[in-house]
Amino acid sequence: MGPTSLVEKNGPRVLIVDHGEGRAALLKAELEARGNEVAIQSAGALAASALADAAASLDVVVTDVSGDAAGAQSVVRQAHAADPSLPVVLLAPPQVRAAAVDAVRAGAFDFVSPVTDVEALLLALDRAVAHRRLGRELSRLRNTVELGARHPGLLGRSHGMQELLRVLDRVADSEATVLVTGEPGTGKEQVARALHRGGRRAAGPFVALSCSAIPPELLERELFGQVKGAFPDASSDRLGALREARGGTLFLDDVQALPAELQPKLLRVLKERKVLPVGAEREVSLDVRVVSAASPEAVASRQLREDLYYRLGVVQLSLPPLRERGTDVLLLAASMLELHARAAGKVSKGFSEAATARLLSYQWPGNVCELDTCVEFAVALTRGERIEVEDLPEKLRSTPPASGAAASPVEGWLPMDEVERRYIQAVLEHVKGNKRRAAALLGFDRTTLYRKLGRDAALAAHRQGLRLDAPAQK
Repeated sequence: MGPTSLVEKNGPRVLIVDHGEGRAALLKAELEARGNEVAIQSAGALAASALADAAASLDVVVTDVSGDAAGAQSVVRQAHAADPSLPVVLLAPPQVRAAAVDAVRAGAFDFVSPVTDVEALLLALDRAVAHRRLGRELSRLRNTVELGARHPGLLGRSHGMQELLRVLDRVADSEATVLVTGEPGTGKEQVARALHRGGRRAAGPFVALSCSAIPPELLERELFGQVKGAFPDASSDRLGALREARGGTLFLDDVQALPAELQPKLLRVLKERKVLPVGAEREVSLDVRVVSAASPEAVASRQLREDLYYRLGVVQLSLPPLRERGTDVLLLAASMLELHARAAGKVSKGFSEAATARLLSYQWPGNVCELDTCVEFAVALTRGERIEVEDLPEKLRSTPPASGAAASPVEGWLPMDEVERRYIQAVLEHVKGNKRRAAALLGFDRTTLYRKLGRDAALAAHRQGLRLDAPAQK
């Protein structure tokens, strides 16, 4: 069985690299009986390329150091070349303890004696799997921080937001048109601005035009421009938004509101990269990227010509509503609270537990925009340094508080201690690791914050102690 055959069970995935000591089959049976998914690979046949292909699906590698200390270190090197966070646990009887210690110094996660209690091995594997999964979580959080740093107006760790940010990152430097869909208040203009900032046109202008906010009879000249004398009140030339955004980005919000008679004209602009101002006789060349936004309902009801729809949406990005973003609401609320408190000249130490529960349970029909106004309202009303339930708008006060089970309907059932853990991580991420600011936002003193953070540190220290002491206990 090769290392890539781990596909059938849901338990931890273990690869045993067999040096011919005769224990691999027995160990495989024992581990499978405990719910692990196990494959065996001969050390002689272990190929770096095969291990690299399988590493992403593995939780831990187990190998024997009994008769081949150099071979065990080779396995450690190959595993870490494939994936630096892939833990390797060594089977090392007492007579080769020194070789096992050398292997740990070379990067092995732990070593245990294969001739004593199998529970010791299972404990070591449990620690290794926990270490592996923590590494994956840290990697995911690191990616989140990096994406958030590049797009500061778009905070979120939920799957939908992370997927949007990944695609946004890849297409920002493109010239392709982008159509952003999402409910009102989800932040479609923020996406457009992030595309502009992250692309080659960042030094150029960003021009936003709402197709629904301008009377239809004026929209043509606002978008395409006009020449003096085109009609009685045209007393001067007007560039229009398309030319005002020259060298930059034009954001057309509510593009579905574009009158039917103007849609063919915009389609020609996108095809030919030229515009004919109202009253002009010659077209003018354009140098602009067009990003547009529409509601999902407008797209579904085909308010846009089909050919224009596809021209506007070479790339399509969908913004999830806030009610589907789980604990993102806490990250956003913390950021908004800091901004509004500073603007109001107030000191805020975050939201009380009861207020946090209301934020999590409310459905947010107005999305991020509604959250922002609610936080601003709370800052205006509060008399203390922490936002309490009574500071929130009545619609939130009358919402039943979220229990642990209701904290995040999208990400699964979360107990309150998990919500607290994620909230603390979110705030620390927002303040770039500044524990003093994090404590202030969270409403903790720094001693409490360090105590809560210390739980993870204590676990890490305990694991390190077990790694060093485990062989001596055998």
